[in-house]
Amino acid sequence: MLPMGVAGLFLLAVGVGHAQESQWQSLAGEASAAARKVSPEKMDYNLDLGPVLLNVGAGLTAGYNSNTTLSQNNAKGSAYATPVLNTSIFWPITDLNMIAFSVGVGYAYYFDVAESQSPGGLFISPNSALKGTFYVGDFRFSPYDQFSLQNDPTQAGELSNVSRFSIYQNSAGVNVDWDLADFIITAGFDWFNLWAGQTAYQNLERRTMTPSLATTYYLTKTLVVGAEGVAAITDYTNSQIQTVTDPDGNTTTTVNGQNDNNIYQVGPFLNWQVSEYITVTGRGGWLWGEFTGSNTPEGEAGGSPSTWYLNVGWSHRMNEYLNYTLSASRSTQLSAIVGSNFVQVWNFGANLNWNLVNDLNLSTPFSAQLGQVSGNLYPENYQQYTAGIRLGYQITEKLGSSLNFTYILKDSDLPANGYQQWNAAAGFNYDF
Repeated sequence: MLPMGVAGLFLLAVGVGHAQESQWQSLAGEASAAARKVSPEKMDYNLDLGPVLLNVGAGLTAGYNSNTTLSQNNAKGSAYATPVLNTSIFWPITDLNMIAFSVGVGYAYYFDVAESQSPGGLFISPNSALKGTFYVGDFRFSPYDQFSLQNDPTQAGELSNVSRFSIYQNSAGVNVDWDLADFIITAGFDWFNLWAGQTAYQNLERRTMTPSLATTYYLTKTLVVGAEGVAAITDYTNSQIQTVTDPDGNTTTTVNGQNDNNIYQVGPFLNWQVSEYITVTGRGGWLWGEFTGSNTPEGEAGGSPSTWYLNVGWSHRMNEYLNYTLSASRSTQLSAIVGSNFVQVWNFGANLNWNLVNDLNLSTPFSAQLGQVSGNLYPENYQQYTAGIRLGYQITEKLGSSLNFTYILKDSDLPANGYQQWNAAAGFNYDF
């Protein structure tokens, strides 16, 4: 039986994040010209090789995971250890143009479960990327290549009864900002690929082409508004016949992979610096599209979406000891569930950061994900709640330490798809 589903792999509007990455600072004016100049003083580095600056660090985390199988009735716990090496490279080509590369590579070893059945193995951090920034007159060109390799099944909110979920993702493209004084027009293009590290997930392998266009207007120095449009054209590259049994074990259905699709979204956004200490962000609009139904019957797969999306955030620095963030979003995500094209997801988050004393900080994140799976074969409503506490202490200028505890609770209206998991860990990191 295939796993019951994978949500959160890839937002349909993959290009939005890249297109808006550089929206909040005008390219015009003397202050902006000075701010965007490249200088070593602005970079975090600990080694230099001529014009190339490096930041190299290493870390080691050890902990215990109470439920590596994400199972309601057959939880399997294991101790684990995770060494990791982080490297960042900065190459200032001129006063304005720069190339940057960062990668985090590690290995998670679980002592009490077989490697093929554990969430461990080789991983590459999701923020690993090669990026460039180049200015030509009133234009800024920002090419990038972002990549990751992940194995932990908790990265997919609707996934249950699965211990290992190995996915490699690569997103490459370019954004071009055109400065028109009070206006900035941004055009972007992204090429996304996903490869599966396990045979059971090869039906997820796909490529997505994402052009995007946005315009930004500065109403005031602290209030930015604009509008954006994105198209995501997805082609599944490895459709295959699969046999699936329903939760009661009575019915077997044969299907042929996932459905190709074309998804579009358009809407406004804003960024408002309310005060020196408060920032508000928001975007929303309409999303629609079409699933071709060439691989599975479109009726079983849940049809095509036509709905609204939303993403709002609030950031507040209350005083020197406390700052916090709040967020809420509604999105449409591609689904890997047999008989389902997409998943509607609400996400809520809150994070409090406490600076208790010098070199000691405490953070308490909380999140909730409410998902509704489309389709007729395995329709599901689920809720996943995550709460954590992290204590960090800077032992010396180069050596830091942390204690972490995370608790996950999932509830589902499908039998045996809920679970509980707690994860406790201690870690050290060293900057060379």
